[in-house]
Amino acid sequence: LPWIYFAARIVFGWLLLYICYLAVCFLFKKSIYRVVGCILIFFSTGFWLVANNEGVLSVQQFLTFWTRFDPLLRTTFLPHHLLATFLGLSSLILLAKAIIQSSVKKAVFAGLIGFVAGLNYHGTMTNILGGLVIASLIYSISFIFRQPGKRLKILLHDLQYIFLYFCLSVISLVYILSLTHSVYPFTKASNMGG
Repeated sequence: LPWIYFAARIVFGWLLLYICYLAVCFLFKKSIYRVVGCILIFFSTGFWLVANNEGVLSVQQFLTFWTRFDPLLRTTFLPHHLLATFLGLSSLILLAKAIIQSSVKKAVFAGLIGFVAGLNYHGTMTNILGGLVIASLIYSISFIFRQPGKRLKILLHDLQYIFLYFCLSVISLVYILSLTHSVYPFTKASNMGG
């Protein structure tokens, strides 16, 4: 079992790097931007600080819990977090393609991938869906003020795919929330929390 867990970390880490590469290629058309984007993603890390450990000064990473894209700490991250991030980012790329191509099938598939990502780790989809709601509001407001009434059809077109994606993906979060109120280890009747 420890080897499977370790292998899962490596496989899901590589899948996450691959989907990050696809996201960079989706966002940028010029190869120089793609190279810079990949370097920033693959080798980005948290802040560093000089710490005093019992009289010995050492350089440590500041946000050690944030290891998703750190090349050294990637293999120590939990496999289900890596898988959820891979699936969540995959679902966003597929959602963008669904909007561009006006494909309801791709939007449904993106929502289902988001649903599975939420079941793997709820924090990933909470962040993605929360960010998507905020981005949709900003997009809608800026669109309305920039071109009032002129191209409302385009705005509604984009929002219907986002809404479909949101509705399918949020089901996993509602399910996990219901588990926290009904399954013993997570309820208030449990003494696990102290």
